[in-house]
Amino acid sequence: MLPSCTTVKRYKSIKNARLDTNNLVSIDLFGTKVDAAKEDNNSKSLWDLQAEGQAELIKALDKRNSDEEKFASALNAKYLKEKEKLVTDYTSKDVRLIFSISKKRDFMELAKCRPKFTLADRIEYVQFDITIPAKIELNFIRWNKFITEYATIDVADMSFNQSLEVSASTGISSGVGSEKTVGNEKATESSTFSPSLNAKGTISKTEAQKLRYRYVALNGTINDKKISIEQEGMREIDLNGNVIVDINLKFKEILEKLTTVEGCKTPEGVYNTPDKMKIVLFTAHVPYIIGLPDTIKAILHYQYVYRHVKKGAKTYYEWDDKIEYLKGDSVKTISLLKKKDYLPDFYNLAQIGQDSQSFDQRTRIMLTDTISKDTLEMIFPSLSDAQEFWVWLNKYNLTPGDSNKPIVVGSYKLFLKNGGKEIDLTKQVFNSIKSNMTVLPYYR
Repeated sequence: MLPSCTTVKRYKSIKNARLDTNNLVSIDLFGTKVDAAKEDNNSKSLWDLQAEGQAELIKALDKRNSDEEKFASALNAKYLKEKEKLVTDYTSKDVRLIFSISKKRDFMELAKCRPKFTLADRIEYVQFDITIPAKIELNFIRWNKFITEYATIDVADMSFNQSLEVSASTGISSGVGSEKTVGNEKATESSTFSPSLNAKGTISKTEAQKLRYRYVALNGTINDKKISIEQEGMREIDLNGNVIVDINLKFKEILEKLTTVEGCKTPEGVYNTPDKMKIVLFTAHVPYIIGLPDTIKAILHYQYVYRHVKKGAKTYYEWDDKIEYLKGDSVKTISLLKKKDYLPDFYNLAQIGQDSQSFDQRTRIMLTDTISKDTLEMIFPSLSDAQEFWVWLNKYNLTPGDSNKPIVVGSYKLFLKNGGKEIDLTKQVFNSIKSNMTVLPYYR
């Protein structure tokens, strides 16, 4: 008969599962990473062209730029039509969530636990959900990827070997027969035939443990308000460790007009007069922040199955383990996003000390369209844009007699909004208020 024991088995015996009353497993949000919103970039360069187009453009640039430095600069030039830079989306966020799955273990008290937990115990199954409250205007959009720490899977293999060796003989005796007396007569008894067959053989079983690398797959589902992740461990793989989930989230959106100012300086570094400059407005999709809290929280609900080894823990292999399963269930609140993560990084020019006030309550510089007479907030999409214009207001040289004229850049007139008052921004007015003004974040 073949031997019955085998390391291919997952366990020797198993008891019915029961509830875990010791909270042996915990899942926590270890950390988050939020990618800043990126502007739509419709610009093209030489390297976006096909091979033939690249060759022709290189020839043209070579003819126009005899200087080596200018030619190198031309190769990397961006070509962008103004009308293409219209919309920027600040409502979508790529978020990396790092979950820590841990076991509650006190190595100093292992022998005293009832039941006595062992070093062979492991987390065999976890399933957890992250749910955004319905009142928060934020939805899950898609998965990007999963990353886990687990990279090996055991695969068992068996082979059988059989050998048989046979030897045979006739069993004929050698030598002289024996003499035997029967009554008054003597007779000779000859040798007898006794054929024999001898056989010996072996049947053996060999097991090979083969290892191959792979990423442990996670099962996942997603809808607007909930993502669900499920993971099951293989033989001898404990699921404690980190699970990284990359997802895309999107806020409810509104439209906002952003401002950029072109031509603040000449190529020689001289500050231009307002008539040589241009204000460009473009539309941005931004989160609808009304009702959004400083910290957006979500509900983390997790379940797990803990594999407890009652006997057989001293060996590395699991085939000889007598086990029981402990089931657990828990709910906790986690911090998903903070205000600094989801508010766009916009700026305006406002009074010092008004950082805590909303933008519409500040004393600030705004715009009037000289054609439509519409008033607009002057919102800069970056700190550098705002600072560049702020420095220009301080540095540009006036044409004589223009200090009391409203500053007009392109088709937009600048004015100062102070409470319910609107005052045309002249160089003289600006000089009187500039010590109290600065660049402030647009959202508080």
